[in-house]
Amino acid sequence: MAAKAIGLCKCPVCGSEKARASVSVRGLVCVTCNRCHMQLFARSEISDERIREKLLPLPVVATAEPPRAAAPEPEMTVPADYETPPPEAPEKKRNAFDIY
Repeated sequence: MAAKAIGLCKCPVCGSEKARASVSVRGLVCVTCNRCHMQLFARSEISDERIREKLLPLPVVATAEPPRAAAPEPEMTVPADYETPPPEAPEKKRNAFDIY
C-alpha cells in the first residue's frame, strides 16, 4: 500500500522542490525525492516537527467535470406525401468482349 502524501518540501540533497512527504507506519514523516532518489526518515518527534514545519502544500488537482447528459435527438419523420425516388440503375461495366 502506498503511503499517503501530506505535502511537498525542498530536497536537502538536490534542491528539488518536488520532494514528497508522507507518513510512515510509525506515524513519522518520510521524505522521498524522485529526482535524486533520496529518502529521509524522521526518527523522533523533534525531527518530525521540524520537517513538518518546512512542508509546502500539495498542489490541487483539478477534477474533470462529469459528462453532461446528451440531449435526446429529435425523431426524423417523413411526410405522408413524400415519395422516395427510385434508385438509379448502376452503370454497366464494359470489357473488351462487349460490342455494344
